[in-house]
Amino acid sequence: MPTTFEVSLDDDLADRIRQAAKARAITEAELIRDCVAQQLDTANRHKAALDRLDIVDQALIDLAQYIGEATAAPPADATSFCRYSPPKP
Repeated sequence: MPTTFEVSLDDDLADRIRQAAKARAITEAELIRDCVAQQLDTANRHKAALDRLDIVDQALIDLAQYIGEATAAPPADATSFCRYSPPKP
């Protein structure tokens, strides 16, 4: 069974909803439901993207700390922590 919410809207927004629903030949409730669902999907994707950016940022910090620690004590051999080594002459 669907859940119903009561929301107060400004007259201008209510008019825009009525016009948009009429242009699409759907009810105002259907238009509002579609808009809320789309906005929620967008917000969820945005949050997931930000969470992934946080993970990447932390991984870069960890990598920088590791490289800093590995190269702090001379002599540092880059081949021990770097996948790619410079070409040998």
